Amino acid sequence: MTDDVAEEDLGEVTELQLLSLLADEFRDGGLAIDVVEARDGAPDQLILAITMPEGEPRAVINTYFMPGIEHPSALQHFVTLPYPVAATSESQVAQTICFVNSMLPVTGFEFSATERVLVFRHSHAISLHPLDPGVVAWSLSMVHAAVANFAPLLGQVASGGDAAVAVESAQQIFDDLTD
Repeated sequence: MTDDVAEEDLGEVTELQLLSLLADEFRDGGLAIDVVEARDGAPDQLILAITMPEGEPRAVINTYFMPGIEHPSALQHFVTLPYPVAATSESQVAQTICFVNSMLPVTGFEFSATERVLVFRHSHAISLHPLDPGVVAWSLSMVHAAVANFAPLLGQVASGGDAAVAVESAQQIFDDLTD
């Protein structure tokens, strides 16, 4: 939202309208971002493709207001990671997730043993009056960086790769990013 949009101009806008305003701001900044209207029980969402390393499967960030949470509202960024988890890799995946999450400014990678799926989920409170696109942009950029840089390592461990090697690589990536 630009400075032209005053707090009182928001009034009673819908979540879809807020997400559309954010998408317009991000598009003006050069991001390719889509808005998807609610359907089949899923809320209205912003959809942002993650620029993954070459050869890695596609991943997207689904960003939405968490239903039923108000005053303050809560925004959630959710990424289903495209890596199946081998039954023999569960404990190594969990250990690697703990290590990687401990380094990140926002967490977090998660593993569901019952669903055999890896995800990244980050939720935070957000003021809507005024709505600051910079808050959303910062959290989106942190989620994007975390997934693009560290998810492929988790994918290697999920498929039976060596967790110690992944942890060493994660530490090197983190060191490179913070230098």
